[in-house]
Amino acid sequence: MPDRAIEADLAEQGGISLWWYDVLLELEWAPERRLRMQELGARAVLSRTRVSRIVDELVDAGLAERVQILETGEPPLPASPPPADGS
Repeated sequence: MPDRAIEADLAEQGGISLWWYDVLLELEWAPERRLRMQELGARAVLSRTRVSRIVDELVDAGLAERVQILETGEPPLPASPPPADGS
């Protein structure tokens, strides 16, 4: 299976998992680099449980953050953190 080969290559090189890469890429392409969990799961073709777990892992690794939408009271959105240079 091609995904397993890509995953193995990433692991061998000490990189991030293919799932992490996919989620981070979707966040990077999103408007304001934010997506609702349901939309992120649909774009990355992941179950709600799986995308939630991956976002938790990315937050723990400092590669993403959750942002609360105060106007709606919805749960926090996963988002890419701002670039280190502030752009």
